[in-house]
Formats: sequence, structure tokens, C-alpha cells
Amino acid sequence: DSSAYLAFPWKTPKAKDLTSIEKIITTYKHFFKNDNFLSFKIIDLEFKTDSVTMGTSLNSYDSNICTILIDIDCWNDGTIEHEIIHNFMRVVPPRKDSAYFFFSESIPEYLSIALLHSDSAEDKIFQKKFETLEKKIFNDKSIFQTINNKIDEQAEYIIIYQKIPYLLYLFSKEVGKDKFLNAFQQFYFQVNKTNHINIELMEKIFKESGISDSQWKQFMHNISSTLK
Repeated sequence: DSSAYLAFPWKTPKAKDLTSIEKIITTYKHFFKNDNFLSFKIIDLEFKTDSVTMGTSLNSYDSNICTILIDIDCWNDGTIEHEIIHNFMRVVPPRKDSAYFFFSESIPEYLSIALLHSDSAEDKIFQKKFETLEKKIFNDKSIFQTINNKIDEQAEYIIIYQKIPYLLYLFSKEVGKDKFLNAFQQFYFQVNKTNHINIELMEKIFKESGISDSQWKQFMHNISSTLK
């Protein structure tokens, strides 16, 4: 069970948008095997910049209370799906860990698309990400370089939200989406059970789920180097 409601709404949401949010929450609860009652408070605020539409999910001492700040106008661009899924993926590495953004942003971005869209819609979304990458010069940067201001803010955004989710998408196409999502499901079941997350655990569970050693090594090479 779950509930979702708006706090301090400056704009009136459409009924279909509220229904959509309930469906998103239900999908995530099923995937992450979360049987807890979750209360989502969605606060309508402006978080736009000239180039990036933003929202944020706030951590709470109570894991059953989920607070999201977002402009209602952004509900249809994928931002709300991304912010909601953060509440099911609260275990992340320390901020100083080189894999922090990989686990805290890139994987949530991929899963929020893969779990909620048909295969054809998913293909279109990731094709758009690829087209964004083609126009940029940051493809030689690794996700593991996005710590301590080692690269500039624009490059960081492209790598975290475009490049790595796209490479996860390619990985899923290679091994099969059902197998790929099952590996993620088993991984996050273990993560949420132990409150522990790292690349080594992900590798172990993915291989146990049928991902070959060569497939894993190729993926790690891809996210650590230039997009080919």
C-alpha cells in the first residue's frame, strides 16, 4: 500500500497525473519487493534552469516517508519517475566513493525508464540520449571521474544521466532485458537487506544471475572509458 499527495500546490494537477504516480509507485514496490506502507509528499516548486529540468528527493529519518520537490510541469519528462525511484534505492556509497554517482543517479535513471516503458518507448528514449552524446565532447570521461570536481558540471551531467544509462541500456540489449532486470532485482534485494552496496557485490550477483564474465568485463570497460 502507498499514498501520494501534493503539498502546497501552486498549480492544479490533472487527475491522470495523480493516477500515473500511483502506478509508478506500485511498479517500483513490486520490483524492489517493498511491502511497507509508503507516504509520498510531492511539493510543487520551481527547479528549472536554462538547460536542465531538475527535481530532488529528500532523505528522511523515516524510510516510509518520501518527500519530493518538483515543478508539476516536469511530471511528463521523466523527472518524477526518477525522483520517485530514489526512495526505493536509498542505499548508496559514501559521497567520496568513486562509484557514488553510478549507484546514486545513473542506475536509478536507467531503471526508472526500463521499468515503466514499453520496449519501443524505451528504445526511443535511449536513442535520444545517444543523439545527445553524439553532439558532445565528453565521451572520453569515466563515470568514476565524477568525484571531487574532476570534470566540469556540464560534462558530469551528460555522463551521469545520458552516457551511463545508455550503456546500461546497451548491456540489457546484449544479455536480454528480462535477465538484466532480474539481476538488478536480486542485487537490490541483497543491498536493501544488508544496507551495503559496491561494484564487487553487483558483479557477484550479476554473474550468479547469468551474466558472463566476458560480458561483465566489457561493460566495466565501457563505463570506464570512451563511448565507442
